[in-house]
Amino acid sequence: MGAKDKNAPSYIPARYAYCGEDFLKFSQWFEENQMEMKSFRWLILSAKYGYIEPWHPIGKYDVSFHDISSGPISDEMLYSQVMKQKRWGDAIWLKDFKVIVCFGNKTYFRKVHESFKDTNTKIIDGYTLPEFQTFSRIDKLSSAKETRTL
Repeated sequence: MGAKDKNAPSYIPARYAYCGEDFLKFSQWFEENQMEMKSFRWLILSAKYGYIEPWHPIGKYDVSFHDISSGPISDEMLYSQVMKQKRWGDAIWLKDFKVIVCFGNKTYFRKVHESFKDTNTKIIDGYTLPEFQTFSRIDKLSSAKETRTL
C-alpha cells in the first residue's frame, strides 16, 4: 500500500497491498491462468504477519526482513505458524503442504525453507524455472489440492 496515499483505506486484502514488481508479475500470471480455479492455493509471506492468505486484510506497515529494527516476524513464529496453523475454509494444515513454489528473493526462500524444515514439503525456487512453467509440471506430478504456492 502506498504510504503517501492519504485516501487509501485503512485495511485492504493482502493481494492488493503489495506492489513489488515480482509480486505483481506473479499475481497477474496467477490470475490470467486462473490458478485458483484449478484448486491451486497461495499464501503471502509478510515480514509483519508471516504466512497470510491473499484475501487477509492488512493495514499499512513498514516492516522488512532486511531491517531487524523494523520488527519483522521471527523465524520461530514462522515455524510455529507452519506447525500449528490451518488455512482456508477446508482447514488445511500448513505443515501438510506437499509442494511449495516460492517466488521471492533469497531471504524469503530461506525463510520458507527454514519454517518448513520439519515437514516433508518439497520447496522449489520458482525463479529457477523459466516463465512459471513450474505449475504445469507440478500439476502433472501431484493433485492440485496438494500443491501450494507462496
